[in-house]
Amino acid sequence: MDSTFILLVMTPIVTNKIFGHYFKAFAMLSKLIIQNIEITKSKERAKKTRRLKHNLINHNTNILQELYKLIPQDSFKAGSNHIDVIQNGISKDHKKSAFTYLKVLKSSNLMKAEFDVYEMLDKDNPDLNFYEHKLHKVIILTLNPFWLDLVENKVNIEIQASMEKVNIDYKTISCGTLASIR
Repeated sequence: MDSTFILLVMTPIVTNKIFGHYFKAFAMLSKLIIQNIEITKSKERAKKTRRLKHNLINHNTNILQELYKLIPQDSFKAGSNHIDVIQNGISKDHKKSAFTYLKVLKSSNLMKAEFDVYEMLDKDNPDLNFYEHKLHKVIILTLNPFWLDLVENKVNIEIQASMEKVNIDYKTISCGTLASIR
């Protein structure tokens, strides 16, 4: 059995008046879509900004807590020589001072990474700057924020001297490494 299907399509005649109505409707709809996109973008920017602020406040709080654990805030009395107070605090416990230094260094590096990540994600087309870097230096700088964690976990790392070079965007590498530990 051979079946035949016939489709009749009627195209309405579009007059200038009808076209004008379609055009006005499309113009109104496109304005609403554009407004919705702008509102969504604004909400996303606000969300990213709140996250950045929250993370920076946490890192800053960690830094202040570590410094005040080493030398309590009430050690700084009016009229006292603050330099002497700090020197005495450091000389009392060199190991604790070294740990404090590493904790502050880690939080400072995390703060820098927060700014770099925010800046990178805020751009539609982030700039990548590929340059040659000494591999040894890249490894050392990447591990810097983690030394305390490695020491506390009794992880011994031996990094041999090397003159090898690598072509990378260092900021991306360092941001990715620091962002991954949050």
